[in-house]
Amino acid sequence: VMKTKILQNFFLKEDGTFDLENALLFSGRIAGVCYDKEGFEHLEKEDISNTQKRINNTLENDHHSVYDHIMINFNIVGIPKILAMVLNNEHQYTTSEKSARYTDVTYKNGSILTEREVTLYNKWNERFKELIKENYPDFTNFKIKTLAQENARYLVTVFCPTTMVYTTTFRQINYIASWMKDYIEKAKTPFELKLAKAMKEFISCLEKEN
Repeated sequence: VMKTKILQNFFLKEDGTFDLENALLFSGRIAGVCYDKEGFEHLEKEDISNTQKRINNTLENDHHSVYDHIMINFNIVGIPKILAMVLNNEHQYTTSEKSARYTDVTYKNGSILTEREVTLYNKWNERFKELIKENYPDFTNFKIKTLAQENARYLVTVFCPTTMVYTTTFRQINYIASWMKDYIEKAKTPFELKLAKAMKEFISCLEKEN
């Protein structure tokens, strides 16, 4: 008879940071499923020293797939658009990002956006509305507005901050951090150095979350 049971894979401490120790133990037990005759429920009760040995072995021999069983949901605020694009280019993930089509671009003192960028944005936002209306007369005013805003957003810096909820696995977020560290070391051009600075800040955020 087939049976299923939902296993906990959401690991947080009381202070809201990631419970690394228990996440590793969970993955270490899963790593034993391939050869344990009695299955996962037996592994849940095994001596913790056996689990720890398996954790060390999987980490050292690059058998990291067991760490994909743990999903982590990040609420990321103030991330540069270009860094969000980097994250959304690396599988596996799920993302829900604040859309440029529903967001007005305005200039404020201290903003990363320059007055010139906002001027260009406003100029082309109006022009895009005209062009969309001419080419798609059946579109509603709301659809014309949002599509124009989405296209006009290309006139502002890709370092403009955005907000996203980003979900990936325990393994993948560590891989991404590792790739970012490699990028930071090799960054040379002004663009690369600016992106590297954002990557450093992101890694620092991960470290704070344990």
